[in-house]
Amino acid sequence: MELILAALLLLWLGRKPRNESEQIEQGLLAALLLIALTIAFGASLVCNEEGNRTKPPSC
Repeated sequence: MELILAALLLLWLGRKPRNESEQIEQGLLAALLLIALTIAFGASLVCNEEGNRTKPPSC
């Protein structure tokens, strides 16, 4: 999950905005993707600390 979100973030940041409005939209969506990536990574850390290594990160 984390790799997918990271790839989406990199692809989105690689786009060149055509105008100021698209630049603002790109920044907001990049921030949302970064927040989602942080939450997904944090969830996988919590699962690993509890010893649930066989369960997926959404445990």
